[in-house]
Amino acid sequence: MINKSTQEIDFSLIPFNPKFEKNRSSLSDIKIQGTLKLSSEYLTLTFDITGSVQSIQWPKRKLDQARQDNLWKNTCFEFFLKDKKTSIYWEFNFSPDQYFNCYQFDDYRENMQTERRIEQHHSKFEVTADHTAHFSSTVNLKKLIAECSLSTIEIGISCVIQSRDDMISFFALNHCSKQPDFHNKDSFVITMQLE
Repeated sequence: MINKSTQEIDFSLIPFNPKFEKNRSSLSDIKIQGTLKLSSEYLTLTFDITGSVQSIQWPKRKLDQARQDNLWKNTCFEFFLKDKKTSIYWEFNFSPDQYFNCYQFDDYRENMQTERRIEQHHSKFEVTADHTAHFSSTVNLKKLIAECSLSTIEIGISCVIQSRDDMISFFALNHCSKQPDFHNKDSFVITMQLE
């Protein structure tokens, strides 16, 4: 039985290499905080970005949602969801312009395939007058939870930020590899129970 209550966790993302970022990037003062909410069917992620938000390259907002690959090459919000009992995990990518995608992997970067049980999401994006950017996305996980018999999940949250001068910065809950690698399962540090 799926827990009907909503679980909520606040999080902060850290840059891959803060000292390196400080010396090379117009994004050195960027801070990313947010909230993860999980209910019986929906997962909602909210990101609040402060600092030199005007230096970020934001894609133009589209009217309609569409799937697109390689969103991580530009500014992109992400989360990873893993079944605790198996090696299977999913990668969710969301662009501020409404493009999105979801992929399933059998193990670390193995047998990547588009996850069709995730059909769409609901997202909001705005940059406010005080130069704070807000992005939120809600995903319906009902089919995935039921068909994959998910009960305990491990979650990683991350973000790719592209500056207007085309520098890329990588943010995550933590960084467990010598290079930025959001697929490293050691960085899936949030555990939530669905039963």
